[in-house]
Amino acid sequence: MIFGPKRNVLKVAARFLDFFVEEGCGYCTPCRVGMQLMQRKLEEILAGRGETGDLEYLESLGATIKTASRCGLGQTAPNPVLSTLKNFRPEYEALLQDPVDGQRRAFDAKAALAEAEAIAGRESTILQE
Repeated sequence: MIFGPKRNVLKVAARFLDFFVEEGCGYCTPCRVGMQLMQRKLEEILAGRGETGDLEYLESLGATIKTASRCGLGQTAPNPVLSTLKNFRPEYEALLQDPVDGQRRAFDAKAALAEAEAIAGRESTILQE
């Protein structure tokens, strides 16, 4: 495939992941679960919430999916992310947040609960210590 300089290759990889997640048969766990995890992590990176260790996580997860999947789809599904990591790593790195003072950013419990609150029709109580 050939793309112009204005094309965001990370978004292209994300679209491929959307396809593979939808088209997977769901039979084997490495592909079924691994592709979901890969998709979520790439979405976090694209949203600007990625961290430095996420790139190694994607590479390791992709290698596991390729090795442990039963069919050709699962064995090739991680390739869009793995090849963009190999050939366009600076594109990923530009979106990552570095930990502040060696610590990871805080977990936002309220944001994590937002969808569940909407489904339940009520707000959660979060206790602060």
